[in-house]
This record gives sequence, C-alpha cells and structure tokens, in this order.
Amino acid sequence: MAIIDPEGLFGGDRLRRCSNAAQLHWPRLFLASDGFARLEINYARIIGRAYPTFNPVPSDAELQACLQEYAKNYLLFLYEVGGQLWGQWDTRAELLPRYKTAADRRSPIPPEPAFTRWKRCYREDNKAFPKCFGSISETLQYGVGVGGGKNTCASDDARVSGLLPSIDNPPFGTTKPDVVLEAEPDRQKKPNPADGFEDVQRSWFEQWWVVYWRKRDRKKAWLAFKKQVRTQTRFDQVMKATAAQAPEMFSKDEQYRPYGTTWLNGERWEDETTAVPPAAAQDDYPEFPA
Repeated sequence: MAIIDPEGLFGGDRLRRCSNAAQLHWPRLFLASDGFARLEINYARIIGRAYPTFNPVPSDAELQACLQEYAKNYLLFLYEVGGQLWGQWDTRAELLPRYKTAADRRSPIPPEPAFTRWKRCYREDNKAFPKCFGSISETLQYGVGVGGGKNTCASDDARVSGLLPSIDNPPFGTTKPDVVLEAEPDRQKKPNPADGFEDVQRSWFEQWWVVYWRKRDRKKAWLAFKKQVRTQTRFDQVMKATAAQAPEMFSKDEQYRPYGTTWLNGERWEDETTAVPPAAAQDDYPEFPA
C-alpha cells in the first residue's frame, strides 16, 4: 500500500485545486490503488475496497466527478488497456511499497511516451495551471489510450470529461468484482444483470443475513431477497425494519421466528413494530401481608 505524504495532502498545489468533495475522497481512492499507485476504474471494486463502512456508499456519478477532477489537475493519468480504464497516480517512488505483489505486477503499465509527456506538461506549465491535460490521446497511434485523434492543449473541461464515459454509460462494472457492497443510491430503474447488479444484491444480502434473527435455509432466503430487494431504497427499508423488529423476534423461541424466505416474500418489512415489555424485576412484585 502506498504512503500518503502529509505535506502533499494538506498543502499540495494540485489537490488544493480540487473541490472539497474530491479532496475528502482522495485519501481513500489513493490507498485503494495497488503497489504501483495504479487504480482500476471499476465502481464495484472501488466501493468494496475504499468504502466498506459507508452507508450509503458514494454513487458512480460522485466518483466519476472526483476522478475527472484528479485528471484535470494532473493527479491522475487515465488510460485504457484491453477495454478497461485505469488511473496512474503521480506520486514519488519512495512513497510506494518496496516489494510488489503478484496482483500489483499484473496491473497494466501506463503507455509511453504519453505518460511522461503528461507529467512534463504539469511541471513545465505550472504557472499557467491548468493549461492542458497533455497528450494522452496521442497514445492511440500505439493502440493504447483514451480518446481519439491528435490531442492539443484544451482550455475547457471537454478534453478531461471525454476521458471518462458519461454517467449514462459508466465505465464501472467492466470487471467482475471480488467484493462489493452497495449500488448507486435510489436507482429505481430495473438493473441489467450483466452490469454486475447481482453482485451488489449479494453484498446487500450478506449485510442483511448477519443481523437477521433466524439463520436457516440460506439458499431460499437469498433467492427471495434477490427477487424482493432490487433498489437501494428497498434495501434501506428492509434493513431498518429488520433492526426495528429484532427485539420482538429475539424475545421469542427460534422456532416461532419466521424464516427469511417467509419474511421477505410476505413483505414483512411493512409490519408495524410491537414493543416488547421488559421483564419485571423481582422488586416490582407487590408485597402481600403475611
């Protein structure tokens, strides 16, 4: 894992030019990179690695906006290899781990000479920053890169925006994730299973199963969950209802608690919660004269 330089985090010129949101996200995204400071631009992988404790997690739109800011401000070099988008952070070698893992070595190297020109562009034109994004699209003549045609310095954000696909056609999910948690909040449109949404549902299910009060018939419970819980809003509703009903359910013997399949298919998250009266203490019993 790379090391964050406090001077760069608190006083770095390039990071300071980013929005507050991008600055706050940067440490997590930087540390989610591999030993070469390369980040696979894959929403599910990023969420699973950098935001496992967040609820709700950042949406793909939020992360795309941050990545575009990093690219615009010369923090992140974006390139495409084999149809997968990658980002290479510009950081000093001494801040990277000395020993690289096998997974680190499998990450694709940024194309040259585009990467070197990109770094030189910032260093030479720092006084007029941000003057241009460098010559990233020139790498197309070598069969690697992002964009198209000959690149020139751009005075607007159009060049950087073109480096990432639009929100309607996001780059995330192009590789099957190892770990995922949640999808974009409040997305009500029926998802396409090919986009890895089932993996997101699986992550939701794991979170719910941990707190559910009867861990029996897991496979059927998963099938019911996959059918019933298809949006962030519904997942939040299910988790809230499970927490609210837990005291009542745990006050019963396990045999009287509903199976997960029954609870989900019966839409029991709509049930009203019944308060469980506390057990009376010994001192609360009335005293009778002898």
